[in-house]
Amino acid sequence: LCITWINVSWTFVEPILAKRLDSFFHLGKKEIGVIFSLSNVVYIPAAFLLQFAFVGVNMRKRRFIVLLSIAITPVAVLLIGSGSIHCLIFGMLLLGLFPSPVWIMLLPSMQEDSLAIYPDTRHRRVANDLTAGIYNSFMILGQVVGYVFGPALNVTVGFGNTTWIVSGLILMQAISYYYFVLSNASDARLKSVRKA
Repeated sequence: LCITWINVSWTFVEPILAKRLDSFFHLGKKEIGVIFSLSNVVYIPAAFLLQFAFVGVNMRKRRFIVLLSIAITPVAVLLIGSGSIHCLIFGMLLLGLFPSPVWIMLLPSMQEDSLAIYPDTRHRRVANDLTAGIYNSFMILGQVVGYVFGPALNVTVGFGNTTWIVSGLILMQAISYYYFVLSNASDARLKSVRKA
């Protein structure tokens, strides 16, 4: 579910931000296009840097980075919901940066966990394929939820309140990731050490 809510943070903005930039900030199509591209301008180099920055880092540190990324993403969402164009621009830049570790490092983490559960070489390919399928399914679910959730909330409670709600949901996801993933990973390692 982690990838779902992080993807919601990204996609809830798309259907409602252009209208806000036009009606609230009175920006033209060119300026709106530039603001929409900001998150991608940051995401692309961040994705490449993350690939190389954390090579050889153990899985516990990677999981902590994912947790930190999830916990900080609500700040970007709240900045986008502010009434200042400068905060909104900064929020879009941060939205390209903060979720990047989740998208980049979560799949290898999931694959390592599944391979630890199914260590037999006959099951490795199936476990790997299922893990990738689950990851991508929840990523798409996040896009669908974001595209439906954003406009529905925007009409009901307004843009600013929508960003607060989405931020709260992402923060709850960070808390649940900490308790369910990090705690369980530590318990699983402890049990495997005791068996050995």
